[in-house]
Amino acid sequence: MQQVDVYSIEKLVATLSCASSTQEIHAILESTLMHSGHLAELIKLPDELIVKVEQEALHLFGQEVYQEARAYFQFLATSRPGFEMYWIYLGAASMKLELYEEALRAYGIATTVAPGDPRPYFFSAYSYCRLEKIDEAKLCLQQVIDLCKERDQWQKLELEALQFLYQINERDDS
Repeated sequence: MQQVDVYSIEKLVATLSCASSTQEIHAILESTLMHSGHLAELIKLPDELIVKVEQEALHLFGQEVYQEARAYFQFLATSRPGFEMYWIYLGAASMKLELYEEALRAYGIATTVAPGDPRPYFFSAYSYCRLEKIDEAKLCLQQVIDLCKERDQWQKLELEALQFLYQINERDDS
């Protein structure tokens, strides 16, 4: 496997951070992964290090130290872009910091990595509501409902999405 210098990694992180659409992020990640695999493999990060960083990130998030947790999840997500939970946690930390556009970017990548996972759509709906983009929130919630249909593991999330959608519609009717 080809070695990548630090400059290339920094450039990739900067490029991902500046991407303006889910499609652009997807294209960048697809190109990177197609040519190289996981960044952690490229720069030879040991799995033990990734596990320690993940544990610290989760600890910080649990302690509500969202700024630092966000930085850790940014590192994890760019190191292992195929792990959707890193992107979901990055979005969640961003949401807690009221960085809703950043949260939406992270959730967008999570939907690209795991298109059948309804969670990033659900959290995106919340971010869209906070940005007063109600139509986008409704579309996300409908996506959650569609993804959850006939899947027992997502039954509770489907109910929450239906309740959330009902609340949004009630607010619209007022």
